[in-house]
Amino acid sequence: MTNDTKFTTMLGAGAYNANSSLQLKAVEACFKLLPITKPHLNSEIITIVDYGCAEGFNSIIFLEKLVEMFSLPSSLSIIFNDTPANDFNSLASTLYASSLVTTDRVGPRIMPSFVPMSYLEQVQPTNSVDIGLCLTSLNWLSCFQSIRSSPLSEAQVSAVAKQDLSTFLGARYQEFHPGGNLILSIPIDGEMTLKAVHRALERAIHTTFGQSVAAAYQCPSYFRQSEEISSVLQAFTSKWRVISQFEQNIEHPASAQFRASLMEGPDQPSQAALQACVKAICSFILAVFGPTIINTARAFGETSADGKTQTNQELLEMIADAYQEELLQVDWRRPVGCRFSLLKLQRV
Repeated sequence: MTNDTKFTTMLGAGAYNANSSLQLKAVEACFKLLPITKPHLNSEIITIVDYGCAEGFNSIIFLEKLVEMFSLPSSLSIIFNDTPANDFNSLASTLYASSLVTTDRVGPRIMPSFVPMSYLEQVQPTNSVDIGLCLTSLNWLSCFQSIRSSPLSEAQVSAVAKQDLSTFLGARYQEFHPGGNLILSIPIDGEMTLKAVHRALERAIHTTFGQSVAAAYQCPSYFRQSEEISSVLQAFTSKWRVISQFEQNIEHPASAQFRASLMEGPDQPSQAALQACVKAICSFILAVFGPTIINTARAFGETSADGKTQTNQELLEMIADAYQEELLQVDWRRPVGCRFSLLKLQRV
């Protein structure tokens, strides 16, 4: 059974910007995919699209690096795309605090715009885009956008993941000029994982909201197998050429900092270092998955005894308290993070 109510997949109001240091590391890894071949079909203006921009902090760092390459075109059109549920007010604040739009910047004039649409649709005119980015966003699948009373099977999710990636590449093929470049950073399954902190989250949901909510909750982020990506790319060889591809393990900075503290001190970790790590991981996970948890709790949780409806903030604080308790039980001597597949594609 599904509930057709759509829900925001990430916290806004700057929460994602402040708690996405792991994603930033993955974005910085994409610097290795530079430089990008300058488009030759549109010398007066270059069009760049950021697909799945969120609140913008991380991708703007990449864009700042990217635009340094261009001095010849008179203008750069940078289009920020995400679903209508995205916090575009926060994105605007982030953008206008960056060097991209300062009045005294040197280089091409930058003209930004926002497009609130799903990137599984064509979001730009045919044959109009020169460069595209999709940085740590392709783990969000179409099948996770509705609340369900029971999770989808792994096989069902895998099938949707393959179809979504195919749909994404097909839509981009329509939008891009021949020779245009597409940069992708895709979270994948590997030896560096977030599984331990995901299991802790599931236990916290059960403790906080009960069995019915725990049974219905499904992590709204999918970590593809490398082979799944390869099979889709193989089907698109007549449309997209792989220019560069590599994989990289990226440890969450909070995990890395805590493990570094173990090397500096006694065998028993300091409580302050452990608490700092746990707090950072809790904030990171809830910034990404908090709204999904809240909406699942509202759909399948029991009504409180006093009949009062708790606010989203109250529900978030409840799960945060329980989650931090569960995270204290994680073996933090093992690195926590994610493996990423990083690709530069060229439109045929």
